[in-house]
Amino acid sequence: MIASQQEVSGVQVASYLMNYDDHYTTHTFRNLFLISIENYLQAELTKARLQEKDIDEERLEEMTTPIDEEQEEDTKQTEEQFLLEPTQTKNGDRFVMVNTRLDYQHRSKDLTTLCLYDFVSRFYKKTIDKSDRRLIKNANGSEGEQLYTEGTKMNERHTFETAHPQSSSHIIIKHTKPVVPVLIGPQIPRQEREETRERYSRALLTLFVPWRSVHDLCALNQTWTEALELQKPLISP
Repeated sequence: MIASQQEVSGVQVASYLMNYDDHYTTHTFRNLFLISIENYLQAELTKARLQEKDIDEERLEEMTTPIDEEQEEDTKQTEEQFLLEPTQTKNGDRFVMVNTRLDYQHRSKDLTTLCLYDFVSRFYKKTIDKSDRRLIKNANGSEGEQLYTEGTKMNERHTFETAHPQSSSHIIIKHTKPVVPVLIGPQIPRQEREETRERYSRALLTLFVPWRSVHDLCALNQTWTEALELQKPLISP
């Protein structure tokens, strides 16, 4: 067994014992599991297409997103993930399944024009405290709207839509300083590759065009590439 020794300074030892950070960055980062959200949208679109009788099989096959062989194994391991988190209901406390996709879909109506990337960068979810409850009470218990915080030192706050599993226990709050989303999963392929152009288009639409359902991004009779061409004016600058 090879043993190694390293000389450390008193400052390093003190930092370790005090559990201080061992590195510093100019930005804060937050993971975004993009491929799992894409898979959800693709599944919803496929389900809707199969229920549509006016689309012939040849056109349906043309609109099917091909899977890159290099990414097939990764895709199998990146199905949509959920976290088990607490919430409060009229019947007491319970646990619900939530994730970033649900937070985004059921965001405040005042954030409707915000794309997924900007939502993750600028906002996060927090438990409602006493101060928040006062704001909600002043807003007559409104759901899915921005709370009035003018004249206070509070950051911008929004309530979730009723459909969100934690609408009664959590709110959306704006970061003091935006964070940098880190895309987890297979990288977004190059646009030039014909076999992955559909995945490229789907990823860009998912990230940079505001949506609440897949129908906001792609019509049943469109490919993702066709949808991207039409939706380009809506992409956030």
